[in-house]
Parts: sequence; C-alpha cells; structure tokens
Amino acid sequence: MPAVTEEYRVPKRPIPIELKLAWQHPKRLCLYVAEHAEKHTGGEYPSDLMNGVERFIPAIDGDGRLMLFQRTEVVVLSVSAEHENGAGESGGEDVFTAVDVKLVLEDDTRVAGAMEYFRPQGQRRVQDYLKTAEQFIPVREGEKIHLVNRDKIVSVSFADS
Repeated sequence: MPAVTEEYRVPKRPIPIELKLAWQHPKRLCLYVAEHAEKHTGGEYPSDLMNGVERFIPAIDGDGRLMLFQRTEVVVLSVSAEHENGAGESGGEDVFTAVDVKLVLEDDTRVAGAMEYFRPQGQRRVQDYLKTAEQFIPVREGEKIHLVNRDKIVSVSFADS
C-alpha cells in the first residue's frame, strides 16, 4: 500500500473546547477544524462541525488520547469567541437581534448570555428563531460562545432589563 503523502491531508487547526455531555462533568478537549470551510469563506468553526452530518466527532483529551463523542448527545460545547462566528451570516434583508436569555437544559445545566442571530423583520422573536435555528445555537457569554443543543433546552427565560 502506498504511503499517504502530505498532498492528500486536510490541514486542520486545534481549538480548545469545553464539552458537556448529558449527565457528565464538562471535559476540556481539543477539537480540530479545517483551515477551509465547505459552506463559507475562511476557516471552519466548531459550529460547522456541530451542525454538520457526522454522527461522531473526534477530539483529543488532555493526555493526548483520541475521544469520539456523539454529536447528538452534546448538551453544550463552549469555545472562545475568537474561534466561533457566533451570530452567523446575514441573509440580505435580515436584521441583527441580540436577546439576553437564561437557558435550563435537560440535565439541569444552566447557560446565560446573549442569543444573537439574524432574522427577517417580523420574525425576530426568540420563539421564531428557535423554530428554524440549526441544531446548535450560539449563546454569547462575554468572550465565550456556548453552542447549545436546541433539543436539550427545557426552558428559556429572559434576563432582567
């Protein structure tokens, strides 16, 4: 069998993440994302992987061991905002919306921050967004983005104004 050459390797870059699987303690891992994304210009974001089609996603733990985690069982994946797009791309006439929320997830994990998204005028309510959002919803908490599994959300409340 011929040796794999560098020209057939997909360049990837490591990104530190915190991964919370249902009913488990958060784990600090290293996720590898492609230097070129398939669906947008620039590098791949963790949300591209989480909203993708792969059922199992590889990561490396603190001891350098490979770990595969099932995407659908992720409650929250947290990453530095510098490595994630957050609100995503505008769809032409869409309006940027930011709403401070408090989420309770099915294993009683709590996430608070700003849900940021682009939506057309007249469809900017959080309820409208949640109906059409991708599987993993970005919630900004300062310089951190939490990618929250929409299917694990039990309740959404709104921060005091």
